[in-house]
Amino acid sequence: MQIITFPCNQFLSQEPQGSAKIEACVRKTYALDAGFLVMEKVEVNGPKTHPVYQWLRLRGSEDAAPLAWNFCLFLVASDGLTVTRYAQSRSPCTLRADIEEALSVVCKGAVVEPGAPTGESALAVAGVAS
Repeated sequence: MQIITFPCNQFLSQEPQGSAKIEACVRKTYALDAGFLVMEKVEVNGPKTHPVYQWLRLRGSEDAAPLAWNFCLFLVASDGLTVTRYAQSRSPCTLRADIEEALSVVCKGAVVEPGAPTGESALAVAGVAS
């Protein structure tokens, strides 16, 4: 599993700092390890919407509406096509059952050689950091 966050300053300009300062703050505040990726700052709405968010919005909901506020979450399954969009009112902890279900689909019936990747790394949770 891979957790990825994309900082954004489009919500009341709450994230004016550069990406390096944002990452340092997020890692310190939430004690995140190196497995948690903090990407460069992007735009998630409007004409300069980053391509990742264009794709997530098209795949993650029927209306592809702009993100209403910080911390909108997307769960991308290992097939790279199945996306679930969650409202910003949800915390990552509330996605546990959905994440476990997605991981069980990846691992169901698989015969894994010692040291071979399990496919779990293909699952991603992307969110907008504030």
